[in-house]
Amino acid sequence: MKRKIAIVLSFFTILLTACQKNPPVNSTPQPPIETEPRIIYVSPNGSGDVATKESPTDFSTAAIIVNPGDTILLEAGTYKFRSRINLYQKGTPEKRITLKPEIDGSKVILDFSSQEFLSTNRGIQLSGNYWNIYGIDVTGAGDNGLYICGNYNIIENCQFYKNRDSGLQLGRGASSQTTVDLWPSNNLIRNYTSF
Repeated sequence: MKRKIAIVLSFFTILLTACQKNPPVNSTPQPPIETEPRIIYVSPNGSGDVATKESPTDFSTAAIIVNPGDTILLEAGTYKFRSRINLYQKGTPEKRITLKPEIDGSKVILDFSSQEFLSTNRGIQLSGNYWNIYGIDVTGAGDNGLYICGNYNIIENCQFYKNRDSGLQLGRGASSQTTVDLWPSNNLIRNYTSF
């Protein structure tokens, strides 16, 4: 009887071993391909695929194609949006992502006044890390103008006004993030106005 059990167990061991998938030869996650930092040009009416000064793209596209170390330059003017802009791309300590006006001191307004008043209608949600955001105005959002749930970001010389909740707010990215270690940290916010 013991010999039969041993044979049956040996058979199942061989069967289970044969049915297991072989792990991939290179199962270690690979770092992203290094790219040279670039300047992404954006204009209120941009639609270019190359995001150059001669053929600027729109802000929504720039937010998606940006890589660590890149700079998004916004042409002066008013950018109108009906839905949230998600800044989820992540920079690094050595390669921060910068978002600012093309010309220092020029007026860049991100206008979300077409949004319905609703607690999920944030203008911009910054869940990425290591962003520098300088000198922009955010207005008219259906909730917060800028909601930060990422880490190590710098927000400077920005204005948030006529948003239907606080102009700028820091908070967790999802209600499932119940421990403090998952909440945003090490963000620097200075010289901004919210009204």
